[in-house]
Amino acid sequence: MADSTTTIDHLHARLLSERSVSNKARQRADELAKRVLELEEQLRAVTIQRRRVEKATAEALAILENHGVSDLSKACDSSSDQDDAHCVLKDSENSSKEENSTSRLERSEA
Repeated sequence: MADSTTTIDHLHARLLSERSVSNKARQRADELAKRVLELEEQLRAVTIQRRRVEKATAEALAILENHGVSDLSKACDSSSDQDDAHCVLKDSENSSKEENSTSRLERSEA
């Protein structure tokens, strides 16, 4: 009889332990499902933002090309993201230098 009581107590303790593990696993699965939903929402928002930025970039490049700055996109396409700002600044400096050189040349000829 003592053996059967010990076995029953052991099985009862094991059942409670497995229930606890099962509940924790279910809670973790619920947390992960909630996190997946949050990440999916963030992905949607970032995708929308990226599309808007791409559209604005295309419009800005079109405006620049209409103003005669067509080499900018070719020069900067091969650059990394960090170099893009440098590329824009460098092209602006070059066009300013060219304008200054042209102005000086025109003044010296006059």
